[in-house]
Amino acid sequence: MFIKHFLVSVSAAVAAFGLLLAQPAQAGERGAGRRGDQPAMADNAGANDQTAAAARRERRRTELGRAARGAAFGGAGQRSAKQLRHDQRLNVIDATYYEIAEIYLAKKQHEEAVAVLEQLIRQSPDDLAKSLTYLNLASIYRQQLNNPEKALAYYEKVTGEYTPEALDQVALTFENLGQVDRAVEYFEKMAKRPRDNMQKVLALRKLAQLLVRNDREEEAIAALWRLTKAVSYQQAGEISKVLLETQARRAELQQQESQRMRTEMMRRWQGQLRAGRQPQTRRAR
Repeated sequence: MFIKHFLVSVSAAVAAFGLLLAQPAQAGERGAGRRGDQPAMADNAGANDQTAAAARRERRRTELGRAARGAAFGGAGQRSAKQLRHDQRLNVIDATYYEIAEIYLAKKQHEEAVAVLEQLIRQSPDDLAKSLTYLNLASIYRQQLNNPEKALAYYEKVTGEYTPEALDQVALTFENLGQVDRAVEYFEKMAKRPRDNMQKVLALRKLAQLLVRNDREEEAIAALWRLTKAVSYQQAGEISKVLLETQARRAELQQQESQRMRTEMMRRWQGQLRAGRQPQTRRAR
């Protein structure tokens, strides 16, 4: 089921792109038809095809950016870029490091926040905390410090359940730099790591998605065929189980966080009532 899902997905994607590419360049035909100049019509049609392809790629990159930002900040896409991605499973010491880093980020002291998070990585024995911190460090370097190369180095260190988010961000970073071939090389390198089957599978999957977004469907199909041979059916089942468990755990944590925020809001509202003040509510526009 795991492998079949990928093949069905890419087949649908290829079919969709085929329909897009099959649409006639009507604007080019109208422009050339005014003078009846066949070479000019061919040139205009070619230019329009290139413009349309560029517009499609830009739309896909925008959609990827939105999805990646939503994933990196808890799925809602509404957390401020100045705040770190948190996980309720962090122990009290690692969570305290995050609180200190948050204060520095709020003051726009990004280098100080980076130093705090790097200290966490040196001190903490928790692999989950380290992986999440690598993800956050990469985000700071990419968004606040405008250093995509440093961000890519940290994304590469992310392991475990945060790997899909890191790979999404890698693709987004390379595409924003206009370096799709470097992204392909990066995913190829990740796919060749023999010790981590999940990382291998996810890298090939992200590689295929990257290639489809950039009108390289035949290469995408080849990458997915490689995925079908990258792991055994037993390993594929184990990877699927881990991914589903991770997804369920994330959904549960998000639900708990939403409940916590609602409880906190109600507590503040009741406190304002007891103090004789009008509760602060969001004004209707």
